[in-house]
Amino acid sequence: MQGMNKAFLCCALLIATAAFAQNASVKKPDTLFDVSVMYSPERANVISSDSVWLQGGSGELAFPLYKNFGAALNVTGERNGDLGIGMGGFSKVAFVAGPRYTHPLRRFRIYGEALFGGVHGFNATFPSLEGPQVSANAFSMQAGGGLDTDWKRHIAIRIVEASYVRTDLPNGGSAIQNDLKLATGIVLRFPVY
Repeated sequence: MQGMNKAFLCCALLIATAAFAQNASVKKPDTLFDVSVMYSPERANVISSDSVWLQGGSGELAFPLYKNFGAALNVTGERNGDLGIGMGGFSKVAFVAGPRYTHPLRRFRIYGEALFGGVHGFNATFPSLEGPQVSANAFSMQAGGGLDTDWKRHIAIRIVEASYVRTDLPNGGSAIQNDLKLATGIVLRFPVY
């Protein structure tokens, strides 16, 4: 019985020491998980050389993987109600994800990214072999970067994000759209332990 008490006491001391050592080693995290909400206009060439501005918004998740390298997931929805020349409107939602590199500079963070995924175009006419369709799905790519600045402890301002966006929606021509997307907004930053 006395041997069991000594073993129990030793186990309790080891557990308490390990718990204390673990608590003592916990420090403030260096990396943060970002959630951003942005206004994002996009200069789009929908057919041939004609260009229009699409208006919309983006939501983004970014998280660290190793040192300054991380990953980002972006969802952007944009539309234009009147493309002109009796064409009606155009709307799209893009889902892209990929690697991001972030470089901190005092209160600022500069990042560059290359995101890949898909786009869903709708509320428009898309040519196809089966005849005109009101929606279409295609490849989408977004490459660019941006600049954030700290505002409060866990809130940053996305001063600007500028990206080249390529989509392959059918348009009766090359079926390639090369767009310029701009964005600005709020970034909520959560610690990663």
